[in-house]
Amino acid sequence: MKNPSLMKMALFNLLASLFLGLVSLFAVASAFAQSGPTELAPPPSTPRISVVPLLAQTGVERTITVSGVWPNGCIPTGITPMREAVSLTRSLPIRLEISTFPVCTLAITPYSYTTTFTPTAAGDYRIIAYGSDGVTNNEILMAVRSLDANRSLYNLTGNWFDPTTSGSGVVFIHSYTTTDAVFGGWFMYGQNGDARWYSVQEGRWRENNEWNGTLYETSAAPQSCGNNLSACPLPFSNLRRVGSVRITMSGRSEAKIEALLASGTPLFTSNVVKN
Repeated sequence: MKNPSLMKMALFNLLASLFLGLVSLFAVASAFAQSGPTELAPPPSTPRISVVPLLAQTGVERTITVSGVWPNGCIPTGITPMREAVSLTRSLPIRLEISTFPVCTLAITPYSYTTTFTPTAAGDYRIIAYGSDGVTNNEILMAVRSLDANRSLYNLTGNWFDPTTSGSGVVFIHSYTTTDAVFGGWFMYGQNGDARWYSVQEGRWRENNEWNGTLYETSAAPQSCGNNLSACPLPFSNLRRVGSVRITMSGRSEAKIEALLASGTPLFTSNVVKN
């Protein structure tokens, strides 16, 4: 006959093992329950907007596509361009028509819809996608040129300097792939050696390698910078139109910049290269 004490100990060990197994199973199930929704969360439903062509002249029809991935099966049923808003806001709102079915499948579903738009005036247009709740989901900027606008041949963006006057220079920001607009900061010195600040703006391309714009000089009222500093950021107090600017590019990294009086007389000229 088997020892009763040994049988009791074996039974105790069996029950303890079953208990620990149930505890472990509960812990694993709880962990999956907590991590599951985070790992299985659907991708965001932000729509993508594409415009073809993104940059063109007036009168050229654009194809606008709104697409994305919806978090369930009730995807938008279509898009509605609000064309009447263009003349007032220079924006083309596009409403996503959202399904209102009472029951939606859980499947993550792609969608894609296209429409067309033909701009009649030059400038930048905002293409805005929004839902039926009026909340903007995404937007893109579309550039429209006038029919007589010239297209720049080279990209001006970068740091330029004249090797003969190293220490002076120009920094250009050029929207080469979109509006073709140019803004520049021209750094030079006055007769007393003080730094002078000029801006180059409000221009247009007359040829594919020649840009003409306006030259402004800004200055600030004298005031203490504190902490014994000789210079500090200040708001400008005076804006003076000096004349005009002509930039003639002879290559991707070579250009001539001329500051001109209103009469067209050159004030000074710099033959600059891109750094």
